[in-house]
Amino acid sequence: MKLILFTFAIFLSQVSFSLPTNSEGKKIDLAMELVLNGKKVAAPKGIVTEGDVETFVEETAEGKFFITVATMKTSSAKTIKFQFAVGKFEKDGQEKILSRPQMTMTDGKTGSIEVGKDPAKPEMILSVTAKYL
Repeated sequence: MKLILFTFAIFLSQVSFSLPTNSEGKKIDLAMELVLNGKKVAAPKGIVTEGDVETFVEETAEGKFFITVATMKTSSAKTIKFQFAVGKFEKDGQEKILSRPQMTMTDGKTGSIEVGKDPAKPEMILSVTAKYL
């Protein structure tokens, strides 16, 4: 009897502590474009799940860049909220964060963020088109 109770207790503890996956989140089709100092350096595309974090890596003649995207649920069915980490891989392989922009946008629309000291000459432009699937 003790063995049965012990086994049942282990089963309950595993059920209680298992973390849910976000398989029920909405899918979002993303198209991004990263421009640094006037040059387009990356244009990753992909599908992310709302509530998850995804990293896109793209290597071009300008270097190896990454954009990490965190999507968050909103109260509106037509708005999408994002947090980004935009960076470049250094020659030694270390990640260098260039910016951590945030964006809330309408489904199917394009939004962009410009970063720099001079508004007339932004150092970085991140453009994102997001559409729920």
